[in-house]
Amino acid sequence: MHRLVRGFRFMKYIQGLRLILDILLLKMSLRYY
Repeated sequence: MHRLVRGFRFMKYIQGLRLILDILLLKMSLRYY
């Protein structure tokens, strides 16, 4: 059970990182246009 909670937290952490990367890529593409 404890491992499941830790895995869920890890998934949320990765989702947050992906969101930040998406925003950075969007800003870069907007800057080049």
